[in-house]
Amino acid sequence: MRAVSAVGELEIPPAPIGALGRAAISSCHVSGQGIVTRQRAGPQGPLGVPLLLPSAAMEIMGVQIRTIINDNTAARCDGCLQVIDGTPWRVNLLDIVAAESPVAWTERPTVNPGPFEFHGDPDCVRRWMADKGYLFCRRGEVREIMRPVSIPTDPPVLGLCDGIHRDDHEFVPA
Repeated sequence: MRAVSAVGELEIPPAPIGALGRAAISSCHVSGQGIVTRQRAGPQGPLGVPLLLPSAAMEIMGVQIRTIINDNTAARCDGCLQVIDGTPWRVNLLDIVAAESPVAWTERPTVNPGPFEFHGDPDCVRRWMADKGYLFCRRGEVREIMRPVSIPTDPPVLGLCDGIHRDDHEFVPA
């Protein structure tokens, strides 16, 4: 960029690429003493750094955090596939006993432990179970932690239970 002043023509080095970017410099001004000042375009944050993507700041415990914004509501219910407003209800499938060795990276685990996100409605969880082919123990309830139980059929099927009751399982289609 070239600028003309009372002292003559000056070569102005390009703006550094990075947080400011080249688009942040709108114009340059050369004073009578040959001092070059850059004028930044758009809104500016602390220390004169321009905000390239202006957004509303959040405040956590009295500290203003300008980088955390919630523009995208991407949390979807795994049961009904609708957007979840607020905090999702999570369900994890955790086995009672840990495996002797982890599954090799070339193999696929028997069950994905989750977490899976749902609306607060147990019907969404049951719909998800039915879509996956899991059975549901009617002695239990839908809870945050569900226990997979292998049912010896051909082909093998998994039943999900909360594991709180003491009597035998009664698996039904979810």
